[in-house]
Amino acid sequence: MTGPQIRIGHVGDRSGFIVATMPREDQYRMGLRLVVGDIYRISPDGQPEKWRAWLWPEAGGDLKVTQHCDAIDAKVPDELRKRLQGRTDRDGPWWGRAEPGSPATDPALPEGGEAA
Repeated sequence: MTGPQIRIGHVGDRSGFIVATMPREDQYRMGLRLVVGDIYRISPDGQPEKWRAWLWPEAGGDLKVTQHCDAIDAKVPDELRKRLQGRTDRDGPWWGRAEPGSPATDPALPEGGEAA
């Protein structure tokens, strides 16, 4: 495995979490498992299924007020997982990227991210 593998762990019938399994560093260690988003069934009962994934900008879901989440929709969770895996394979991980205007991308901002 060269990059993260995307999995969906269900919590009940209508929700779950997106888990990224990171590659192992060596044969003696397991790769990290990071929770990098959540999914919800957004269609009412009795209607065709429709699911939405919210992709967190940082693993663990510690969102700041100034951050945003990307959303991706699909008919079933497995289709959603395949789309997320394809995105990860093509563009790399979506979590852990610096937001525009954050201290990581704007050295004029202090560590807290607020301009003085």
